[in-house]
Amino acid sequence: MNPHPTLAEFYDRLARHDWTASMSDDFSVTAAAERSFRSRIALHIDATPEHKALYEAWRVYAWGDSPDKPVRPEDTGLSANERQWLMKDSKAEFERCKRYLRQGCRWAMPRAVQALRTYLEAKDAAGHEAAD
Repeated sequence: MNPHPTLAEFYDRLARHDWTASMSDDFSVTAAAERSFRSRIALHIDATPEHKALYEAWRVYAWGDSPDKPVRPEDTGLSANERQWLMKDSKAEFERCKRYLRQGCRWAMPRAVQALRTYLEAKDAAGHEAAD
């Protein structure tokens, strides 16, 4: 049994990770994101050279050093339940970011955009499956 996620699963973890949590004024947000990073991402960065390259591509993209979002590796696809979870999770993240933005926290804008993109991509993929 391989303890490491597939490249597509690792991509999804990287896409859902809160890359800007270290900039939060709330220490609990920073601590939670750090725990999540250690348990869901850090353990797998060096699994293969492809995992490491994917991590580096996401890190560069997330911090705004590259306008090009990394391409998701091929996969067997998300199940309907996984897609629903992704849509629910990204929509909730978008709503959280909107609250921060209303309070004047400008750092929440990239997170809001990323969450909205993830939501719309999952919704679009679900729509394509329904049409098939």
